[in-house]
Amino acid sequence: MRPGRPSALLLAIALSCGAPTRPASAEPFKGLWISCVGEKDIFSGPDALTDAISFAKRGGFNALFVQVYRGDKAWFDSDHADAAPFRRNRSRLGADPLQLLIDRAQAAGIQVHAWVNALTLSKNQEAPLLQAFGGAILTKDQHGRGALKSRPAEPLDAYYDREDQLFLEPGDPRVREHIVRIAGELAAKYPALDGIHFDYIRYPAAIPYIPGSRFNPVGLSYGYGERNVRRFRETSGIDPRGVDWKVRDSLVWDDWKRQQVTELLRAAAGAARTQRPGLQISCAVIAPMDRAYSTACQDWARWLSEGLADFVVLMSYSPDSRFVALTAKAALGVAGDPQKVAIGLGAHLMIKEPNILAAQLRDAAALKARGVVVFDYNAVSEPGLRALVESPSGPP
Repeated sequence: MRPGRPSALLLAIALSCGAPTRPASAEPFKGLWISCVGEKDIFSGPDALTDAISFAKRGGFNALFVQVYRGDKAWFDSDHADAAPFRRNRSRLGADPLQLLIDRAQAAGIQVHAWVNALTLSKNQEAPLLQAFGGAILTKDQHGRGALKSRPAEPLDAYYDREDQLFLEPGDPRVREHIVRIAGELAAKYPALDGIHFDYIRYPAAIPYIPGSRFNPVGLSYGYGERNVRRFRETSGIDPRGVDWKVRDSLVWDDWKRQQVTELLRAAAGAARTQRPGLQISCAVIAPMDRAYSTACQDWARWLSEGLADFVVLMSYSPDSRFVALTAKAALGVAGDPQKVAIGLGAHLMIKEPNILAAQLRDAAALKARGVVVFDYNAVSEPGLRALVESPSGPP
């Protein structure tokens, strides 16, 4: 991270509008998330990279969503994040690891989308962004706490489960500028990329979740980062921390928070598309519409209608196949165009029950959506699931 004045170029491209969606391929879309952490480190050496591409080919995967930015660390050639992972992997492989993956995957007919964890620092207390600006760039709940769990637990933790990560405040302009820079340099330095995939482009989740900030006395609600609160108060004249909370005020505040997430995506997608017109922009989104809209502040239906994202991937992670099907049908109805919705399946929850994953793959195919994206390479490498995805005939 190189703190300093926002670049004029990035401020200009942040205003860029969405680009038209690419025509849908005749081939069914089948994606695979590949995490940069875990047992299956595809950048650990040439054999690991070759194995991942061969596995994808055998499994019929034609798109890889490869994690390249996590916890303000970069697995690509970055000037704005901690690029130690990139340098380590470049030493292992003797070449730029992401570029090598792009070249080999595309030669095998497989797309590569750069997976970016936008608004979480994981648990990285040493993140350059945090070191540069301090804890003021983190979002807070209405009690002034971040999304990282306290050690030892606080009294409220007996009732509300926090997501246990350091979440950035999307309503802080310094955060927005940083994510815009990350997206812009990815597109500029890797012109052969097929897309950029934004994950964690939302506010933190809490259990139990509440349908909007008017329920603040009985649940958790985020967005109370210092600069976000000040900007909202200056714009609306409303103090979101006020004691005389009115329903109308809560609606204005919740809409403001959704706007901050949307404008972050608009700026980041604009930065990438300015460098690479036609680059596919996708987002991982919470599947149930009410939670996505009211709690996570992901107005992804708007993102699709305004062309900010070419498609979204529903995080339908559940062994409850009926839940997965119902949320997918609802999303397809909202999106209008089935090519704008892919169904994300949580294979990590079904390692010992491959029959459930097989059923969900069949159900997803019947819905005629854009396709599926499976989470993740670590999970489907386990023996039971590996046999399933590598079967020449597909799921039984």
